[in-house]
Amino acid sequence: MIGMNSKSTGQAVVEYVLILAIMAFISVKAAGSVRKTMNNAFGQFSKVLSIHLTVGVCKDSCFFSGYINGGEN
Repeated sequence: MIGMNSKSTGQAVVEYVLILAIMAFISVKAAGSVRKTMNNAFGQFSKVLSIHLTVGVCKDSCFFSGYINGGEN
């Protein structure tokens, strides 16, 4: 026979569906990992930034001259 019979066509469809399902699973896991990494990075950055803006980063003169430095009034 030159063409495929229905049994081998059905098997090919099942194989394609399984491959797509595995790829979707891997993609979802990778996206979750990237999301977790980005959340951690932005969380740490916002914490450091808020500390620097509230207490200042230097004692005498500071790059952020508009902010109160070291709790001075």
